Amino acid sequence: MVYPGERAGLWILIDGYLRVEALKCLDQEVVRAEVFHGSEEEALMVHLARGQARNWEVVEEAALIRELHDRFGCSLRLLAARIGRSASWVSHRVSLIRELPEEVLERVLQGRLSVWAAIRILLPFARANSAHAQVLLQHMEKNVLSTRQLQDLWHHYQRSGDAVRQQLMKAPDLFFKSLHALEMEKQDPPLEESPEEAWMREARIIGHILQRLQRLAPRIFVPELSDGLLSNLCRPIRRLDGLLNQLNLQIQGCSRHAKSGSAPDRSNTAPTGDTSAGNLPHPEDFTQYDPELSAPREECHTDSLPCASADHPPPAGSVPQVQGKRHPNSGDSPR
Repeated sequence: MVYPGERAGLWILIDGYLRVEALKCLDQEVVRAEVFHGSEEEALMVHLARGQARNWEVVEEAALIRELHDRFGCSLRLLAARIGRSASWVSHRVSLIRELPEEVLERVLQGRLSVWAAIRILLPFARANSAHAQVLLQHMEKNVLSTRQLQDLWHHYQRSGDAVRQQLMKAPDLFFKSLHALEMEKQDPPLEESPEEAWMREARIIGHILQRLQRLAPRIFVPELSDGLLSNLCRPIRRLDGLLNQLNLQIQGCSRHAKSGSAPDRSNTAPTGDTSAGNLPHPEDFTQYDPELSAPREECHTDSLPCASADHPPPAGSVPQVQGKRHPNSGDSPR
């Protein structure tokens, strides 16, 4: 679309720049065009209204709206009514183009900077600190940065304080190098854990869990605790005690057979099937391997419930021994 210029034979191109460039590449000197008989302001308004049928770049659309608003004095309300948009939408486009630094806008219009980088990265930087936006723009002209790198830089900038931001924008290349080094470390396969390291790690986890249970025991096992709830709370402790005795026997068996050179018999030490309290042997049926625990256990009396106190705290790392009455309706068989 064109409209007549001030001199005869002079035409002002309003729309169709890409088609004109394509015809020039084909050495074509004549092109068919729609002549708009009206003012330049009206031609731009019609062009903007028709432009809804195609995908506009945000900066291109905002620049045309600013041209109509600043150069021709069109009100935002009139522009919104002519192009079929709301006044807030038009106001947002105008503020967007005004907040962009002139250097950024110039490079976008020249095709040297993508619209995405200008709107998603440089515009937020300019709103936060215009000087930092200029530093980043200069760095982008000298270095090719991916969209992911720019996003990571902006996200890190958002979460940082003023001092970190100053250091970050003082040398952006150091940030990208550090980011690349971290990505390379993530790609390196981790070293496999040895069985001994896995054993120590799992043992530490069990120790921490037992310490937490010891801290909880004085608040749970109080004299007012009902028999039914007491029986339910004791059940996992008895099951855990049986598993620990089985593990102890397994360690003893493996150690003896390792010294003798024969293969250990794991038929009686490895738990199979359901590991509930009913399927596990009672702890009193085993001999403790630890000399400190080799003394015979006392029977669980039903008249008292020992609780840890400030005067008598439980030993560190020990399993809390829970005693109590057996509920008549509980499914646990007396030991």
